[in-house]
Amino acid sequence: MQSQHIGHHKFKQNVQRELEIRVEAGDAILCFWGNSMEEAVSMFEEKCFIIEPGIGYDGKGCFAPFKIFESYAHMSYVYGQLGITHPKRYDAVIPNYFDCDDFEYCEAKDNYFLYLGRMDPNKGLVIAVEATKKANAKLIVAGPGDINHLSYKTIPSHVEFVGYADLNKRKHLLKKAKALFLPTIVLEVFGGVMIEAMLSGTPVISSDWGGIPENNLHGLTGFRCRNEEQFYWATKNIDKISSKHCREWAENNYSMERVAKMYSSYLISLKRNFRHQTREQTLQQDYSELAELDWLNKYYPAIES
Repeated sequence: MQSQHIGHHKFKQNVQRELEIRVEAGDAILCFWGNSMEEAVSMFEEKCFIIEPGIGYDGKGCFAPFKIFESYAHMSYVYGQLGITHPKRYDAVIPNYFDCDDFEYCEAKDNYFLYLGRMDPNKGLVIAVEATKKANAKLIVAGPGDINHLSYKTIPSHVEFVGYADLNKRKHLLKKAKALFLPTIVLEVFGGVMIEAMLSGTPVISSDWGGIPENNLHGLTGFRCRNEEQFYWATKNIDKISSKHCREWAENNYSMERVAKMYSSYLISLKRNFRHQTREQTLQQDYSELAELDWLNKYYPAIES
């Protein structure tokens, strides 16, 4: 505990020192480390915009006056936790971002399905195991943790456990898989691994709640399921999904370049429009240079007739 206290204190000192060198009035400070930065940035609240981006934790951890969530589902979930019934006008939803060059697009698939994630019962690994067993299909399982902690006495014969997957191993597994399983049984905030799969041209078989429905287009980039029968059906029908559509959707909406534009539009709008002013002053504000709203656009794959 002592070492954690010392590390936290040192982190705060380093952040404050570097911000004092760089910060000017009206700047935005984006606290990507969440509430661990609350104390470090508190001294800049009067002259800067303090923003929490990428919120993927519950409402009790939120501290900043401006918040950027990873999905609309999670924003509503946090608002519910905090008892907020009137949405904050200067909060926003901006998705996670990905370097498309980290993943290799591939249409030629090998004969296996993939589960890539923690060996956590809440991630729904057992659902993937049972669906592929019924479909007589191979399942490769990759991720941190011990698969033996699941409810099986022995690992089923159709399952291959390959352990932790670094970036290169993950890239290879994703590009050759027939589909990625993301059958989480809890409210997934975003589900970044499915975007990694889509960038690889690999469709996704997922749950149908949390932030997942905002990212996995049912029938276009994969299938969303709510029970074991549906997961089995998706496993047997995954060839109906186009690898090209998966890549187009992921690249056009979740690349670093695309998400950077969303952040830029949000920050410009925040600085132009947020004022501690009266309603009369707000009505008199000049909107002749109103910014575009393209930052909310979604770019869907072109469907050939």
